[in-house]
Amino acid sequence: MPPIRPRADRTHKRGTADQLFTALRIAALEEYLTASPPLPFIVDDLFANFDDERAAGFEVPDDLARLT
Repeated sequence: MPPIRPRADRTHKRGTADQLFTALRIAALEEYLTASPPLPFIVDDLFANFDDERAAGFEVPDDLARLT
């Protein structure tokens, strides 16, 4: 029997990948802000591939909004 290999590139939707990437961007910015001056958080294409339900549920934490 051949080995089982993950096929994430075919099983996950583009919106899911974008959501993960967005979470990583926010986490990196939060880490940066713990020891550095404010930095703009530019998200021009943030919801391009989110479905309506996911986009409606997304909120930038208030503390992050005040720091950037």
